[in-house]
Amino acid sequence: MRVGFVDLGNVGGKLARSLLRNNFGLTVRDLHENLTKTFADLDGKVANSAKELAEQVDLIITCLPSPQICAEVMDVEDGIINGLSENKLILEQMVFQNS
Repeated sequence: MRVGFVDLGNVGGKLARSLLRNNFGLTVRDLHENLTKTFADLDGKVANSAKELAEQVDLIITCLPSPQICAEVMDVEDGIINGLSENKLILEQMVFQNS
């Protein structure tokens, strides 16, 4: 199964590394290039947009800090929704940060 992971922050980065350690084909997307480079160095793939990620994988996992950011990643022109096709799964995980 090809897995895509969006947001490689504190929680997401650890979960995504676990997928790599367990030999899942992993494609990642994050706005911070330094975070995606780490995964590229570990043989993960890096998508240029959330849409591209969704087009390339079977399961999309997001680990985003708020509903607003999630909506932005999902609904924009190059977002996840526009990259979906039949038989794709989305697992959305909210990680709320204290203000």
